[in-house]
Amino acid sequence: MKGIIFDMDGVLIDSEPQQVEFDIKILSRFGIKSKPEDFVSFTGVNSLKVFEFFQKKYNLDVSAEQLYQMKKELIVEEFKTSLHIMPKFEEMKEALALIRGAKFAIASSSPRALVDVVIKQLGFEDFLSASITGDEVFNSKPLPEIYHKAAALLNLDEKDCLVLEDSKNGIKSALDAGMEVVGFFPPNSNNKDYSQVKYKITSLDEFPFYVQKFVNMSLS
Repeated sequence: MKGIIFDMDGVLIDSEPQQVEFDIKILSRFGIKSKPEDFVSFTGVNSLKVFEFFQKKYNLDVSAEQLYQMKKELIVEEFKTSLHIMPKFEEMKEALALIRGAKFAIASSSPRALVDVVIKQLGFEDFLSASITGDEVFNSKPLPEIYHKAAALLNLDEKDCLVLEDSKNGIKSALDAGMEVVGFFPPNSNNKDYSQVKYKITSLDEFPFYVQKFVNMSLS
């Protein structure tokens, strides 16, 4: 069995603009004016780490943990009714379901409550063998902890896992964990750093080709 691991935000769901929107909204409650450009370098990073940065920068009276909890409460409710599924997701899912000899997982920097909502909305419960979230690791992407733990949940060696990632931080995390990576760079994406990956796609329905290739190569 081989492992196929998905990032979530910006890969399965087109949520990164919403994530930033909520970061801006939460910080504005404390008089901090920010704009989307201020968060580009944090793409793929757990929101707690983002709030730790701004809490220290502005010496806020509220803790990063409290800011993070405020965001979780807002965004979990939002995603229950307003989830932007990435184009071609269903086509990808149907094609992957036909590939024998692979197990699937999600490794997302988002909180557990949000990931569970998304898995349910995507109808992914029976498809996945495991999921791990930003709440369940000490070190956020770009460090490799989340991908090491994803491999462990699948009972696989890291070298037997293929990852679909869209951000520089996420790609580095997976590569440093010793995994192969397919970079997802849709046309409207702000993430255009192709340098780290040798495989890249612009649409989700292209991904099953690489999965089939990977599984066949790994089992041969």
